[in-house]
Amino acid sequence: MYKTFAAVSLIALSACGPEVESFEGDSLASLERSDKAGVQVVHLSPDAPAVDIVVNGFNRIYTDVPYLAATELLRVRPNTYGLDVVAAGGEPPGVIVADVELEARRFYTIVAWDELASIKPAVLVNSLAGIPDGFIRLQVTHTAVGVGTVDVWDLGSGVKIIDDFEFGATGVLDVPAGALDVGLDLDEDAVPDVTFAVPDLGADTLVNVFPISDDDGVALFAVYSDGVTARVDAD
Repeated sequence: MYKTFAAVSLIALSACGPEVESFEGDSLASLERSDKAGVQVVHLSPDAPAVDIVVNGFNRIYTDVPYLAATELLRVRPNTYGLDVVAAGGEPPGVIVADVELEARRFYTIVAWDELASIKPAVLVNSLAGIPDGFIRLQVTHTAVGVGTVDVWDLGSGVKIIDDFEFGATGVLDVPAGALDVGLDLDEDAVPDVTFAVPDLGADTLVNVFPISDDDGVALFAVYSDGVTARVDAD
């Protein structure tokens, strides 16, 4: 496993226009008590170049975001924003064009995923509500290109924890904090074909986890709200 902080450039606040209020690597819990919305961008298209994120046609809020990078949390006023994901240095319209409604006291992770020819956005809503003490919430989104519907198994207990998990689908798991051995069953025979030794990812928080597939193989890619990431390669 490795951890990395995504080094992305943020255009000065004065250039971002009136809708973008501030840039803060703030906690999800703090955001849920505020009157702002939070947004984070993750680049998970394995054959796409580095990208810029353009809001409302002209506010280039992130530049040169590479594959397997996650931005820090950006606080904005609640509103509907026009989002363009363009090749680094390019101009709108981009490879992704979408209107995204952001509500107060919610934290959104916007993911550019799939191969470049069919790249698309996923808008994930993150919430800490109801996580039991000592547990971690894993919000899992299947973005592994070339990997079809799978079953997800907890190898420690021998229990299937996600059934018929389709490409592009998202599921939420609250699990006790600590290391976790996970398997993916690719052919519905109740025998995991790919396994992962997932280390302790923390407690009392939410982590977005993405099964991915690229030139380095199949992996699980974990993203925290502060932009820290962790890749867990298959055993």
